[in-house]
Amino acid sequence: MKLKWEKRQPDRDTVSMLTRQLGLLPLTAKLLNNRAIYDLEEARGFLRPSFKDLPPPSLLKDIDAASLRIVAALEKKEEILVFGDYDVDGITATALLYRFLHNAGARVSYYIPNRITEGYGLKPMHITSCALSRKAKLIITVDCGSSSHEAVREARQHGIDVIITDHHALPKELPEALAVVNPKRRDAAGLLDSLAGVGVAFYLVISLRMQLRQIGHWREKEEPNLKMFCDLVALGTVADVVPMVTTNRILTRAGLNVLHTSGNEGIRMLMEQCGIDKRYMDSMDIAFKLAPRLNAAGRLAHADAAMALLEADNPRDAAKHAGHLHALNRKRREMEQEILEEIDAHIDRNPFKTSSKIVLLYGQEWHVGILGIVASRLVNRFARPVVILTLEDNIARGSARSIPGIDLARLFAACSRHLMSHGGHAMAAGLQLHVDKIEAFRDDLEQKLETIMAQGMATPSLMIDTQMDFKEISRALIDELELLKPFGEKNPEPLFSAENVRVTNSKTLSGGHRRMTLQQAHGRSFQAIHFNPEPHVAILDFFEKIAFHLQLNRWNGQENIQLMIEDVMG
Repeated sequence: MKLKWEKRQPDRDTVSMLTRQLGLLPLTAKLLNNRAIYDLEEARGFLRPSFKDLPPPSLLKDIDAASLRIVAALEKKEEILVFGDYDVDGITATALLYRFLHNAGARVSYYIPNRITEGYGLKPMHITSCALSRKAKLIITVDCGSSSHEAVREARQHGIDVIITDHHALPKELPEALAVVNPKRRDAAGLLDSLAGVGVAFYLVISLRMQLRQIGHWREKEEPNLKMFCDLVALGTVADVVPMVTTNRILTRAGLNVLHTSGNEGIRMLMEQCGIDKRYMDSMDIAFKLAPRLNAAGRLAHADAAMALLEADNPRDAAKHAGHLHALNRKRREMEQEILEEIDAHIDRNPFKTSSKIVLLYGQEWHVGILGIVASRLVNRFARPVVILTLEDNIARGSARSIPGIDLARLFAACSRHLMSHGGHAMAAGLQLHVDKIEAFRDDLEQKLETIMAQGMATPSLMIDTQMDFKEISRALIDELELLKPFGEKNPEPLFSAENVRVTNSKTLSGGHRRMTLQQAHGRSFQAIHFNPEPHVAILDFFEKIAFHLQLNRWNGQENIQLMIEDVMG
């Protein structure tokens, strides 16, 4: 399915005003306007995000009640259990809240369930098997709990209060918890509704620190600088792919600044394992290097391995835990590659129909913990929704990933008669069904998607920020692009296009990637990288159009501007 190129259309008057008032290059002003920035103050806030611009915690419903209950638990020396989730967002939220409470003198422990054997969220069994054995009087969930009605009822029967902090979609009826702190509540203000789970936990800590300050708690203990917790917030926020705007942008920028200078001992050691220079670390390093290693623990073993890294307080322990995560991630990549090779062989034998609207594949004994990653890889390859299932004992379990315009949660709900269970959101979902229902499920998905696509709702597209000539590429532009970071959902890395580009030099790298020297007529030449080009594209020596990102390649003490090719027209 070929991507449709679409060019954004910035407002000329706004671009002119931003260029003049802020002293920006016209290209940078266009990029700001493409990100829905229309006035001067909004632009200044975007370019220089500051803690003073954070919305107040009071916008989150129930946050005061939650803070007061935690203060009471501290004063009474009650046992507190922080209950988390096994992805990076849940792990970092658990580490953040646990660390703050521990430093505040609380009697606190944490628990993260096993992805494979326990699944997602607080369940009644966790009350009886964990909370009671630890004599907990207060449970605080992070990045989960919004649908844990039965578990909350079980806790209440045993005299245990539950505070839910979460950011996932809410059911019609909330659990009967002491507090439900979730920015997606209908009765909450909307300024914080894009927070990740770790962002909600951070806001709880802001509120809690203020409550403790009011009762003089910090007279005997050093009051923590909450900016130093933002390294964890940055990790979880980037990894969970929430919109990188407003509050998330402020917190992530602050977290990256912490990581540039000091930060968590375990994270620092993991960065060394990944070959990341902390001086230049950005959100892409989190997304493609740190997050996969932290996630590997929950996918293949247990998220406690990632928690051990985040809690390490000396270089020796940090190095040991970083090495363990690095090894798990290497194993995860090997397993992923094995599945992809099996899928490629299947596709060679059974080519897709060009009319197919969805890719649905299944196999025996594929590890359920990595099916979501495999699905993501195939979405990028085929530009259509992908469902990957593993079969065991007549049950198919798996993950799905989507493209813009196809809401998986709604799609699966419309096909739910075939499913035993399903959950997730628009772009990612999990599901379970009987093996003999797979083909009927596939047919139903195709029919539903046929209707959606006929309405023009799901044509895969590539959004070009602006067309440019190579002569406009400069170090000054690269420096201004740095001001737009961190990139992420709703603040994508700028994508440019150029026409009539000649390949003056080319080399095929390991993995099938192509390194090129590119030049426009009688213009400057730039190095470029094209990852995984199609075979017919990899031999071209001229492109009518290219779509590309601009990056600064640092190697052996030198810095050179490099084009990262996203797509081409031959």
